[in-house]
Amino acid sequence: MPGIPLPTEVMSLRVPVAGRSKPVGLHVYYVYILSNPRNTVLYTGVTNNLARRLYEHRRHVGHHFTQRYNTSKLVYYEQFTQILDAINREK
Repeated sequence: MPGIPLPTEVMSLRVPVAGRSKPVGLHVYYVYILSNPRNTVLYTGVTNNLARRLYEHRRHVGHHFTQRYNTSKLVYYEQFTQILDAINREK
């Protein structure tokens, strides 16, 4: 949704630039929870780029669930260095 500001901590996240590789061991993954404006629906996801993923959700790119239920408000997130930890936490 245009006009919805991202939290400062999300905006300060570094977005990887295409063609540049990260040093080994510096991977970051996020488990996040989105809600709709009335806080009646929750959506949980995992990503390695929270700012990009929120942008996609707010533009309704990708998953049909977020389009149908308008889940674009970030209500919670956690950061992980291991993808399996993030996936297990999401479950």
